[in-house]
Amino acid sequence: MKRRTALKQLGFGLSAGFILPSILASCDEKDPAPEVAYDGVVGIIGAGAAGLFAADILRAKGVKVRVFEASDRVGGRIYSIRAFNTEFNSFPRQDFPIEIGAERILGSDASWAEVIKLLNVPSLEYQQQSTPTYIIDGILKSEEEALQDPDFVAAKNFLADLKNISGSNVQSAIAAQGISPRMYAILNSLIGNEYGTHNTRLGASGLGEALTLRERNATELILRDNPMQDVLISRFSQTVSLVELNRKVKTVSNQGETIDLIVQNTLDNTEGLSILKAGDIAFNPPLPAEKNTAMSKIGMEASIRVVLDFRQNLWGTDRSFMVGGTNGPLYFNAGVGRSEFNKILSVTVNGPKAAELGALGNNAVNELILELDSILGGKASENVKDAFIIKDWSADQFIKGGYSFPLPGGTEADRTSLAAPINGNLFFAGEATDLKGDWGTVNGALNSAERVALEVIDSIVNPVV
Repeated sequence: MKRRTALKQLGFGLSAGFILPSILASCDEKDPAPEVAYDGVVGIIGAGAAGLFAADILRAKGVKVRVFEASDRVGGRIYSIRAFNTEFNSFPRQDFPIEIGAERILGSDASWAEVIKLLNVPSLEYQQQSTPTYIIDGILKSEEEALQDPDFVAAKNFLADLKNISGSNVQSAIAAQGISPRMYAILNSLIGNEYGTHNTRLGASGLGEALTLRERNATELILRDNPMQDVLISRFSQTVSLVELNRKVKTVSNQGETIDLIVQNTLDNTEGLSILKAGDIAFNPPLPAEKNTAMSKIGMEASIRVVLDFRQNLWGTDRSFMVGGTNGPLYFNAGVGRSEFNKILSVTVNGPKAAELGALGNNAVNELILELDSILGGKASENVKDAFIIKDWSADQFIKGGYSFPLPGGTEADRTSLAAPINGNLFFAGEATDLKGDWGTVNGALNSAERVALEVIDSIVNPVV
């Protein structure tokens, strides 16, 4: 009986109800485990970090891999502004890295941080050097000032006990606690928007369950000098060389002992056919009902990153975030702790508001400046420069949205169903299949890629007969 050819699927998308943005880690070259004797080839769909991570582990074990990437670059949702990115030529170069995808390293003891440490890439705990500010009643207040407000204290207490949240959606849980509507925008910035959506659409019980499982600490880091995408490429340079760019997997046929793939060269797409839309992969036979059920309980919505350049810093060089906006739920002081020229705001918008802004195109900037004017005394419009960046991940045909979150009624059991292999030769990874409560993050994708690589190796060593 021939050994099975294994396929790791990394990238279902919007039409399937979720997306699996990929991220990386690596098998330690000093790992004493023996090479795996295997005469087949493992196909990997997607050269985001998870795809590179899984490929790196398998390659280190002596397993041949082919990595198919529909776009013309590696990295997935890790996407940095770099000197040779021609699409960002109009934006002035900065003395610190600017990210339009993953921006912060969540957990100093988590998987992504371990990769950073392994490479000795300089990072910093920006929270030690800065503090957030909060938009309350249209006024920007420091945390010290905000803590004088009983409604804000109640909101902070809700956040501190978030792992015990339950019920339908997060917004209903907030209302049930009697928290003032004055704090709704702040809590949406720190919860709903942080997890890829809005509090009215984020499942409360599913979130609480995940936070209970999560083991990493709450420390957040940013890279001091190096773009995240360059770190990824540097660490996996040998694996990156195996990636076949502009190669879209159209069909996955799993009717025998091996899996057949139909792959299209996306450079031939001269008619604008949206072949790169996530979820455009046909499965033969179709995916089992339990997969579709799981997908229906996991959301993935619109996501936008906007980068604005100002003539002067209007929000405080030692301030990390402006929290509580409605047009821009989270304004990040991108140069904090990294630059003396600290005049960049990185704005992250997820969920329905991102879809609304995305429909405006470049005019979305006007909506953000309007809000900033209201809290900065009209000075934002006077000081904003003409150059800006908008990355609408929903409009990106290679990504098709943000990252996964539990819909009301969704649980961690749905992710377990989503992650389960099919027939011992079709495997599923990506942050949406993370089983350690860290979905929606680089860490979650890392965790899932390690799991799936071990599943593939086990299927080779112990084939189903």
